[in-house]
Amino acid sequence: PVQGLTFAYSADEVSGSGGCNSFSGPMATEDDAIKIGPLTATKMDCDGKGEIETEYFAALEAARSFSLQGDTLSLKGEDGSVLVKFKR
Repeated sequence: PVQGLTFAYSADEVSGSGGCNSFSGPMATEDDAIKIGPLTATKMDCDGKGEIETEYFAALEAARSFSLQGDTLSLKGEDGSVLVKFKR
């Protein structure tokens, strides 16, 4: 778990925080396929959080499928590996 990361979505858009900077971008889904991005984000300088944010934003844009089990949303890469998990 990484503190401060958030993820919100609607039918065609994502938004949230990388722990310091906020982000938003388009999202498209079909069955269990997903495409997120390109993301735009604010550019505040936050000591110690830049690397985590960069990895988080890259993982969101690399997601190609998703699964929802109970209150857990998993975003998966092209190879099916879990990139990010969110718990409601």
